[in-house]
Amino acid sequence: MLENRVTSAVESIPREPEKHSGTWEAGPWTPDSHVTIFLLCQDVSPIDVSRSLTSIFTSSIQNLTICCISTDAMSMEAVQSWTRSDSRVKYLPSVPQQLPATGFLLVLRAGCILTPFSLAALMEVSRLPDVTVVRTVIEGIRGSLELWDCVWLNAQPKRSMAEHDARRLGFERWTSAEGAGIHAVDSPEPRVFFRRGAADRHVLEIIAFDASSKNYMDRKQNEINSLKREIVLLRKSAGSPGMKQSSFFWRVAMKIRNRIRQR
Repeated sequence: MLENRVTSAVESIPREPEKHSGTWEAGPWTPDSHVTIFLLCQDVSPIDVSRSLTSIFTSSIQNLTICCISTDAMSMEAVQSWTRSDSRVKYLPSVPQQLPATGFLLVLRAGCILTPFSLAALMEVSRLPDVTVVRTVIEGIRGSLELWDCVWLNAQPKRSMAEHDARRLGFERWTSAEGAGIHAVDSPEPRVFFRRGAADRHVLEIIAFDASSKNYMDRKQNEINSLKREIVLLRKSAGSPGMKQSSFFWRVAMKIRNRIRQR
């Protein structure tokens, strides 16, 4: 997962130890806040790289530096020729050893498509209290997309522990990729009517469990099967005229259906 995690990719950079409190207050967001993008292009076709770049070029935020990272320089020649006139785009064989001192750092894999307001949506989430990293998972894309507060990231004495510390201190937030309009190149654009300023609606509470535990997985499967049986019984009962007239019945049925979808 080295190529997917900025915390792993930059862990070798030494930093002076600093004290950490239980809160973090980020600086004020402005339209001029600079965003450095690490676009991970390894093992991604040039056409998918160009599609990701095109979506970034149409972003409502254009104060950018884009680092296309790939050890296969030959596969990137066509894309590099295409972007030669744009000084914001750089091509590197590995993650830079020095991170930007301020602004934001966005790490994503080539093959992701952003809408014009996706980056603004992620930055809106990052302005919520005590948030230093915003993360999301895109269906069809390996790894996670991450937006880091560079000031906080640079202040960490051990880069390898940045992810762990952000999670331990409660500074990590997960958000819905679909809610921000982010999707893979071979997936349809999410039908989300996003407007800037509503990004906090898509912040998710993530609870991680050990999927390797057979007892846990069996227990969850039994819960799902039990809910499915309830749905079958409710559908059978729905045949009676009296039940069809009951709005309460349908509210119960919808609640059970939603519980199944959340499993």
